[in-house]
Amino acid sequence: LLRILEHLTLLSAGDLIPYAEALTASMGLLLEDSVSRRILQTVNKLWMVLNTVMPRKLWVMTVNALQPSVKLLRQQRYTQNDLMVDPLIVLRCDSRVF
Repeated sequence: LLRILEHLTLLSAGDLIPYAEALTASMGLLLEDSVSRRILQTVNKLWMVLNTVMPRKLWVMTVNALQPSVKLLRQQRYTQNDLMVDPLIVLRCDSRVF
């Protein structure tokens, strides 16, 4: 996994766009204690590069990916407009983020 992530760091910001969905969708897994710091730092680096070319979309994708998992209820999928109207939505993420 680390080799794949490090290979992605060699791509330009525009070339990373197709990988944004996969990167953000798996962010919940990064909250596990067993994830190495190196993987976290590499994902952070990739996120920051993507943030230069697709900031608002990336923010929404990240907020949606880091929602707490509620098995009995359907998770709310937020939009960019939702985040503009209620910016505190970002604080309703999985408690392990903090």
